[in-house]
Amino acid sequence: MSALAHEKVWLERTVFNDAERKYYESKSKVQVPLALTQSSLANEVAKARQHIKNSLECMDSVATLAGAPNPEIANRLDRLEKENTSLKKTIDDLSNLIISLQVRVETLESTSKSSIEIPKVRQYLRLSIQKYSFYLYIKVQY
Repeated sequence: MSALAHEKVWLERTVFNDAERKYYESKSKVQVPLALTQSSLANEVAKARQHIKNSLECMDSVATLAGAPNPEIANRLDRLEKENTSLKKTIDDLSNLIISLQVRVETLESTSKSSIEIPKVRQYLRLSIQKYSFYLYIKVQY
């Protein structure tokens, strides 16, 4: 641009148009006085303070709502706690039953070699497990 400023005659029309556009754009820019920029800064600070105040008021209302007990949630929580207790009891019962079945199978296997036939023991265990599985299925469904 500085090279073009020293030329007295411009032969290219586009270069002349660009230079003229830049000149008028720079002239049309409004010079903002210092007092206006300071007052706009004060306005920005005031807006920021107001925004902070509004945010704090909103947070206070949210905290108030969060502190209030909700009976629907409390009822649901009670039901879930009862269901959880029931499920834990069922699992403990199942664990105890499995342990007792394992002990029973071990004793039957150890005595079956001498007195009981193995197919009868297997059939009995199969029936016991099927019966218990059905019982467990019914328990879980309800």
